Formats: sequence, C-alpha cells, structure tokens
Amino acid sequence: MRPNPRAVFSALAGFALIATSVLVGAAPATASGGHHHHHHHYCRTAVVGFASSSYIQQAGEQVEVTIQTNRALSRPTSIRVTSEAVTSRPDIDFVPVNTRVTIPAGARSATLVIQTLQPDAGISPNTFVLRLSRPSSGLRVGAQAQTTITVERFDLPPLDPDSVTSAQAR
Repeated sequence: MRPNPRAVFSALAGFALIATSVLVGAAPATASGGHHHHHHHYCRTAVVGFASSSYIQQAGEQVEVTIQTNRALSRPTSIRVTSEAVTSRPDIDFVPVNTRVTIPAGARSATLVIQTLQPDAGISPNTFVLRLSRPSSGLRVGAQAQTTITVERFDLPPLDPDSVTSAQAR
C-alpha cells in the first residue's frame, strides 16, 4: 500500500501547480508571459464543431451528422448534442436528440445518426437545429457549434393546388 500516499501527494502537487498557474495568469503579466500561457492552453485542447453548417434529408430517412475536431487527441473526448425545433415538430417530424457523442482516442471525427420521421401531414420543408455544448476536458467548442437540418417531404408537394384543395375539403 506504499504507493498510495505518494499518488495522493503528486495529485495535490499537480493541483497546487494548476492553482498557481491560474493565479499567475490572473495577475498582470508581461506580454510574453501572457502569450505563452495562452499558446500552451491552445496546444492542449482541440476545437470541436459540426463538419457542415446544414444538412438536407428526405423525411423518414436518417441524417448522418459529422462532428469533427481540428486535431486528434490521445484520449477519448465527448460533447453533448441537443436538438431544438424550428419548424419541425419533435417526435412528429424528427426524433429529438439529447446525447453525448464520444470521439475515440486518435480520431478526428464521430458520426451521430439523426432519425427523421414521415408523418401523415406536415409542412415541407421543415427544419430543426443541433447544438454542441459541455465539451469534455481537452475540447473546446469552435465557431461551428450549430447545424441546421432541413427535412423535405417529396410526397407532399407544397405547390400543388389540387392537394391543397383536397386537404381543405377534408
């Protein structure tokens, strides 16, 4: 059981070191000191974001959304993905998302599969957004923190006057 106190000590020492560096960073620092601290932080983190700002899919099909980082990290990381309806209706036009996506160690991307639904009636196209939040240690959310998914209904022609009339008659 001898290694235990040493492990605790090294953890405490590591924490003290972190606390000190934070205090040093908070104090008025020279230009070079401040720059070095920021640069070091950048080297240790990867920027995460959606690979595309928008996706278009046919209703009832799956959307494969890619989440990517600007560089691979040596340990697995994860990020929370949540959906927010715009004109799409949760559980009617799409399956709502509230999950954590893991990016494996050494990988630079992960794929999340979103299921769109095909209700009897609805508006076409309809949209919802996905957002990234709460990155695990080693990740920071970049500019591409949101993506818009457009769901198209090819079986509901929006410009066909006959279908509009029959829908109103019902």
